[in-house]
Amino acid sequence: MKSSLFTSALSIALLAASSSAPAQHEGHPTSATPAPPPTSAAMADKPAGTGNAITGDSLALGLLAAINEHEIAAAKQAKSKKVSGKVLDYAQRMQKEHSENLAKTKSLGPLGNDSAVQAQKAKGARELMTLGMSKGSAYAKAYIEAMVQGHAEALETIDTKLLPAATSAPVKQHLTDTRAHVASHLAAAKEIAAAL
Repeated sequence: MKSSLFTSALSIALLAASSSAPAQHEGHPTSATPAPPPTSAAMADKPAGTGNAITGDSLALGLLAAINEHEIAAAKQAKSKKVSGKVLDYAQRMQKEHSENLAKTKSLGPLGNDSAVQAQKAKGARELMTLGMSKGSAYAKAYIEAMVQGHAEALETIDTKLLPAATSAPVKQHLTDTRAHVASHLAAAKEIAAAL
């Protein structure tokens, strides 16, 4: 009788233990085999407000913020290099208008910070370091050439990545407005470059 009670108690304990642990054969990972982290694409599909999900809007805003931050830093560098004339006027315009755009960008929602945003920031840092090696009139020419290239790339990024990724009407409108400003910046940089 004692052995039958012991066997019954042991069976109940084992049954309770097995029902509280997830069954691996049913597709539930155990704590020894954690699930892989979600990919950026999977995170982009999650609705806003779920953990650290990166939505299309936040990705677009994060990339745009990285572009603005680079343009502001380049303008500050140009001013520190004592550029003058139309190049100085252009640098002051870039600092002002990209700062305004950055503030508006930040007001529209959380900024994504995934690998695409990090790559954009790293690219900007490399370009700024390379640009900073020039001096005098060579710097002014290199700065304007960088502005032509950078704004042309920004237009392409807006058209091929940011606008397609955006989901909300306010973010789409901001990107459309930004595109017009970037096109204006590109035209002005090309005009200055032709005169240098």
